[in-house]
Amino acid sequence: ILQRSIKLALDWNPYILIFPFAVFGMMLAWQEKREVRFAILLIIAHLIYCLIYFVTTRQRAPILPLLIIFEASAFFWIAEKLRSRQFKALLVPTIIFVLFAALFPPKFLQREALAFLSHSKTGSVYDRRKDHKKAEQAYLAALSFAPTDSNTLFNLGTAYLYQNEFEKAKKYFLGAIQFGGFNVDATFNLGYIYEQAGETQNALNAYREVLNNTPESLDAAFRIANIYQKQGQCPQAKIYYENIIRAKPMLSTEVRKIFSNCENKN
Repeated sequence: ILQRSIKLALDWNPYILIFPFAVFGMMLAWQEKREVRFAILLIIAHLIYCLIYFVTTRQRAPILPLLIIFEASAFFWIAEKLRSRQFKALLVPTIIFVLFAALFPPKFLQREALAFLSHSKTGSVYDRRKDHKKAEQAYLAALSFAPTDSNTLFNLGTAYLYQNEFEKAKKYFLGAIQFGGFNVDATFNLGYIYEQAGETQNALNAYREVLNNTPESLDAAFRIANIYQKQGQCPQAKIYYENIIRAKPMLSTEVRKIFSNCENKN
């Protein structure tokens, strides 16, 4: 995305030229050069594979050099016909090109969509660099183009969470859930924010919602157990600690050590 402007400036041989002229080049080669028929069959087989499995661009890319070879042979043939003024012979490649352009017109991203992708991807780069302030700025810029994108709302909330700006983080986590449906990470983070703000019941509700949707979440179970332990409600805490031990027996020693403080107080 960040290299798009360079690509557009240098991409003087786009796919809309490569494929139709490569097809014409293969038609010529099939008649005139028997030794290249295997390469043509390879291209056809690869095309069928792509159509069946609907693979992405990187799987289609390996066949591109062969297409460019046939495209080049078509261009040499066309140049020869032009030099010899055999214009009628150019009818077939012209028809192939026009048909391809009509059936498969190039689709370009709108400027707003491109700007959104650029800012959102830039934000993820800053996230990996732990530069959460710059990530915040990038995600805010992205949201100016797509204010209801749930992934960006979540990422911005996470950037604020790392900066301990809990109220702002809560706003965007709630937005991510509103526009994207249940989000286990956003809901868990909301529970943590409520817990830090002393809103114990809201925190418990959020963690329980995480467990209701993803029962295997040991983090949510531990946070609930920890809250109950801090409140001195050891029987309730014990239920969740034992659930953790059953799910991960290797944690039994550590969990029992944590819970022993609660038992000793009783």
